[in-house]
Amino acid sequence: MTIIYFVLAALALGFLILIHELGHLLAAKAVGMSVESFSIGFGPALVRKKMGSVEYQIGAIPFGGYVRIKGMDRNDKDNSGDKEKTVYDIPEGFFSKSPWKRIFVLAAGPLANLLVAIFVFGILYFSGGRTKSFSEYTSIVGWVHPSLEQQGLHAGDQIFFCNGQPYSGHKMAFSSSLLERKLSLQGQHPAYFSESEAFSLEAPFNPNMEGVPCLGASYLLYRGSDPLPEKSPLVDAGLSEGDRLVWMDGLLVFSGAQVSQMLNEKQSFLRVERQGKVVFVRQARVLAGDLTLTPYFKNELIDCQYEAGLKGKWASLYTLPYIINGDGFVESKVKLFNDERVSLDYNLELGDKIVAVDGIPVMSNADILRLVQDHRVSLIFQRMSPEQLTVLEQKAADQAFINSYDMDDLLRVAESVGEEREVSRLGDYRLVTRVQPRPWAHIYSEALLDKQRALASKFRDEQERRYYLERIEAEKQRISLGIPLKDLAVQYNPDPWVLMEESVSDSLKTVKALGMGRVSPQWLSGPVGIVRILHTGWSVGIPEALAWIGLISVNLAVLNLLPIPVLDGGYILLCLWEILSRRRLNMRLVEKALVPFMILLVLFFVFLTLQDLSRVFVG
Repeated sequence: MTIIYFVLAALALGFLILIHELGHLLAAKAVGMSVESFSIGFGPALVRKKMGSVEYQIGAIPFGGYVRIKGMDRNDKDNSGDKEKTVYDIPEGFFSKSPWKRIFVLAAGPLANLLVAIFVFGILYFSGGRTKSFSEYTSIVGWVHPSLEQQGLHAGDQIFFCNGQPYSGHKMAFSSSLLERKLSLQGQHPAYFSESEAFSLEAPFNPNMEGVPCLGASYLLYRGSDPLPEKSPLVDAGLSEGDRLVWMDGLLVFSGAQVSQMLNEKQSFLRVERQGKVVFVRQARVLAGDLTLTPYFKNELIDCQYEAGLKGKWASLYTLPYIINGDGFVESKVKLFNDERVSLDYNLELGDKIVAVDGIPVMSNADILRLVQDHRVSLIFQRMSPEQLTVLEQKAADQAFINSYDMDDLLRVAESVGEEREVSRLGDYRLVTRVQPRPWAHIYSEALLDKQRALASKFRDEQERRYYLERIEAEKQRISLGIPLKDLAVQYNPDPWVLMEESVSDSLKTVKALGMGRVSPQWLSGPVGIVRILHTGWSVGIPEALAWIGLISVNLAVLNLLPIPVLDGGYILLCLWEILSRRRLNMRLVEKALVPFMILLVLFFVFLTLQDLSRVFVG
């Protein structure tokens, strides 16, 4: 099937090029220009046939094409052989026609690509659209970069506008911040546990320095078709097909990235009595040796260590950054040695009484010290009904997500964590406590990383190779629940004009980012890369392939309309100059100006092709 997909991909790209050049051909004939040759591909002709006055051919290099119109070359002569005549004097020649007719011919190729795109998007729309992951186009946030979280954006929030435009998903947040180096967001904190509240924030953000600003929310579903690893901490949790992870350690969870971040933050989940009320607090665990302890409290800690039955040096123990008396009451904060350089959130208050750690009731500070050496998580799973697991229309999916919780039942189960008698099951919710997460390498086989190591070892640049190998080794030690969580599918089917608008906008944003130096050319794809993209689209399904064909067709149109010499847009610019100046072009000067741009275009084409090939063979 791979060969079939490759052939389909190459044919699709060839078809888009054919349509582009056909647009030029038909427009030229319509205004009375004489077309000499029509070629799909460059280089030596593999197939050549003359029909009427036009010579049709297929070139050896299948990417690209051209239409040769009489009189476009300065060296072209009319049949009289009069050397005094210019290209403007050649009958039925390109320059013999008015600038407006030339602009029509030049714009016809990109216009043909736009018409193909709208036709393809129309087919896609009337066939029902594409099945996509809920997280890809949702306006609900699943994970937030820490710098934006400090500004008030949180997982679970719903974004309506991003930098003044209707929000269409996390990819928009990335592209907008890439171009403008800031994010201006308006939205709401949905009514999960309380009333909904509008928010608005503006913050600087540079993806090149900080990475991804946010990710979309996901359903975090366990699918029985993906069995749990034998060493998974949840292997005996009794999970069933369609169970959804909704809550962990006091927080609703909205994405795998958020879950992973929480697991690796080295925090303890505490049940606390505060002024007659019960509150839940996540508090960082720190090494005792990093705290500024007085000799008295150091001895108290050593006594507590002995009572808890913990071995080893006191400085290597994890503890909470507080003085906690024997009954579990917080008496004071303790600073870090390097508190000026390391930020530490103190979430407990003086007088708080810790009554449970990680869902396990405690009676003394020795119990607390013993339990904070490791971290056990408390989880709540929701049993999803078959109706909730059906594919929804993307437009209705966000509200369905927000309404998918029964907050009364969920809150009752969550509030029981750490009680002597927990509510282990209520309605569709089930509590799973005291789950001991493990490092990734302890759960999964090393063989799963061998492929990544092999790919990383192929990088020629030693620094880049070392960087990726170190990342792979670091990933091994990340704490995991050992559960494959999947997203819910939605039907993404905007009308053709919306897809056209988004495609043109994305293309222009890419061009703008390149011009501003915000995007590296290494992010771009040449013809080989485009074929690979189309190959992937065909392998996913016909709707996905159609979407990529439409998008690439739009990109071809936008690219060719750029006001760069040797492209259609460059020639259109010359025609407009001719109209405004009311003077004929100096063809000798024009050709001299075109040469360096032609060389740059060829070099850029070669660069993209080599880059595409390196991705194929190096990875």
